[in-house]
Amino acid sequence: MNKMSTTLNAYEVLGIREDACQEVVEAAIKALLKKWHPDLNQHSEASEMTRAVLWAKEKISDSTAREQYNKQLQLARQPQVYFFNSQPVMSTGSSPFENLFRRY
Repeated sequence: MNKMSTTLNAYEVLGIREDACQEVVEAAIKALLKKWHPDLNQHSEASEMTRAVLWAKEKISDSTAREQYNKQLQLARQPQVYFFNSQPVMSTGSSPFENLFRRY
């Protein structure tokens, strides 16, 4: 799993809603690639932003990839249950101990 897939949401990268139609997705990709292309933008983060947009494009630019990506997002958003001393501890964060420490 690469860094982008664990830290970014393709919809957030493109600045669109998850229920956006395909035309909106394509327009956002086109506009952001034009804005951040390193040949057109001298900003120090232009290359990184372009890579992020291309990553988002790969994830949601066609219906099959988008459906798979949306399933992955749904799974990632589901709370996870861990057990400590036989007691369930819910966690929606990155650490299974996050909510445990709040309890004490």
